[in-house]
Amino acid sequence: MSALVGNQRVDAEEESYETDYPRVLSVQSHVVSGYVGNRAAVFPLQILGFDADCINSVQYSNHTQYPAVKGQVMQGHELLDLVEGLKGNNLVDYDYLVTGYIGSESFLSSVLDVISTIQSVNSAVKYVCDPVLGDEGVCYVPAALIEIYKSRVIPLAYMITPNQFEAELLTGIKIIDEQSAIAAMIKLFDLGPTVVVLSSAEFPDVSPGKLFCYTLMRDKSEPDKYHISRVIVNKMDGKYTGTGDCTTVLMLAWMHRTNEDTSSSLLNSISTVQGILSKTRERMLRSGVVAGQGSPRSSTVPMDEEARLKKMRLMRYSELCIIPGKRYIEYPPIEKLSLSVVEW
Repeated sequence: MSALVGNQRVDAEEESYETDYPRVLSVQSHVVSGYVGNRAAVFPLQILGFDADCINSVQYSNHTQYPAVKGQVMQGHELLDLVEGLKGNNLVDYDYLVTGYIGSESFLSSVLDVISTIQSVNSAVKYVCDPVLGDEGVCYVPAALIEIYKSRVIPLAYMITPNQFEAELLTGIKIIDEQSAIAAMIKLFDLGPTVVVLSSAEFPDVSPGKLFCYTLMRDKSEPDKYHISRVIVNKMDGKYTGTGDCTTVLMLAWMHRTNEDTSSSLLNSISTVQGILSKTRERMLRSGVVAGQGSPRSSTVPMDEEARLKKMRLMRYSELCIIPGKRYIEYPPIEKLSLSVVEW
């Protein structure tokens, strides 16, 4: 098995993660059972050689697409209390800060204070922001967060990783094809980040059944141009929660490991996620679970007991196979995907 570093495929025996342990603070959601938020982020970071600490913005029994969910939501002052404790013991010298799901204005404002606190110790810290707003036309958070991300959060970020719907909300551009996708990424880039990742986009009228993933940053050799990388994959049946959380930290890890080679990082990250999804699909098939069973993702229609049990089973067996996918994290199956670079 091998990963892509620059233009070279590096065999497992040649690649060592034992000499460098960059520190990451991951502020995301947590579930007791399942793999979303920090549960989908911390393990891949650790496997790839990062010292990953985590703060849970929420703590739920399971993700919110199950029929039932219980748990607690962390408040902004509680986040600051934890960080103050870390600071008091000289433990905020992080190399990276990554944030995912944040459900309130006050908590998002507290994240800005966390960035400032870490920067006071390490001015070179890189902030990776997954602006979790929603997906497939459904917004998960208060609308007020959109403007806060645009005006106060994204300008501080090193890298942002929105999905198609989030990029549309943040830019006002309807993404229907590659040209509009790139226009949206450039508009996001103009807000301040060094790297923009469009983690997934669909163009059903142009390329049905395909998912497009992009990175955009300034071309290092020609600063007046953008370097845009693209990976295209076949869309798998079903709905899988946590893929964006996983993609974000994989991009962080590989951008660090490849000295900011966006092409290699995108190919490694997407191939790992595809490998994990293939493992997930195999488990679903073995369990007799059919993708698409149960009520639609955003359905609010009351379910009878049979429908509820069916959806519970679907949600359980469509949880990402992060642990069985360990080898795909270490050695991305890049041979199964192709990469192209777009000149712009």
